[in-house]
Amino acid sequence: MDDVKSEVMPQCPLMQALHLTTGPRQEAYGHPTTNFTNIARGWDVILKQEGGMAITPQQVALCMIWTKVCRETNMPAFDNEVDIAGYVNTLHMIKERK
Repeated sequence: MDDVKSEVMPQCPLMQALHLTTGPRQEAYGHPTTNFTNIARGWDVILKQEGGMAITPQQVALCMIWTKVCRETNMPAFDNEVDIAGYVNTLHMIKERK
């Protein structure tokens, strides 16, 4: 979805994340609940979750936040800030849908 880069984007990572998660990213991937549920199903298979201990969409959001935090500690970048804020927003969107 690098087409987004051609748009005029806000310089504030929070505003850019809000724009992406409620606009182009949601249009491309669907609502975070649906998208993260699909990711969770795949992670369940990959991680061989058993005994009803399924990965939730909320856990996907938290894991993605952690991934970006780890990347930021290794190599700080504006993109990491935007992605962290974006994943926090998707977590909020998932909670709102419940």
